[in-house]
Amino acid sequence: MTLPRGMCCCPVCLKDYVALSNHLQRAHGVHNVEERKILLNLATRRVNVRNEACPVLGCSYHSTRLDKHLRDGHRELTRDEVEVNLDMARRTKSISLLTALRRTNPTVSMSTGLDLEEENEGDQMEVPGEAEEDAPQCPDPSSIHSKVEVKRLSARLQLVERELMNMRSKSQRLAKRLRRSQAMASARETPAATRKEMGIKRMR
Repeated sequence: MTLPRGMCCCPVCLKDYVALSNHLQRAHGVHNVEERKILLNLATRRVNVRNEACPVLGCSYHSTRLDKHLRDGHRELTRDEVEVNLDMARRTKSISLLTALRRTNPTVSMSTGLDLEEENEGDQMEVPGEAEEDAPQCPDPSSIHSKVEVKRLSARLQLVERELMNMRSKSQRLAKRLRRSQAMASARETPAATRKEMGIKRMR
């Protein structure tokens, strides 16, 4: 299992942690190794989505190079939007892996319910309600689009927050370098100023 390095967003509670593997075990009781591996790979974006379907609404692409398709086939998308769609594909793939794992009825029970939450959302969209059972209707396309858009915006927000965190880290490192450079410059100037003062005193 490849453990994440640095800060990662927990796929369960959506909070950032350094030791995400320990957090999953202690906070969420994820003791199933395979389940934890899937969640860690999702958090660190190490999910193979090359063969997954394109998550862009209205696109029917489903071949062997999703990443290349998003970059070259959807020129209307910015680089950040490409990453957002890749994140959506990674989440979809991870959910399917969790679903497949649950169907095997593993000896060590699964602790999270990301796959169950997705199923419940699907059921809510497909079943209008008990009062309308006699007249089944298709789910409102605008409702489906809204859910997709919410997921898209949530993923983009995570990207922005991650970039902000990186910028803060870089800013702190630059500030340290600046202070160090100023201290070194001050140390070099002090002996020169002292020698100059001594020369003036001797002349007097």
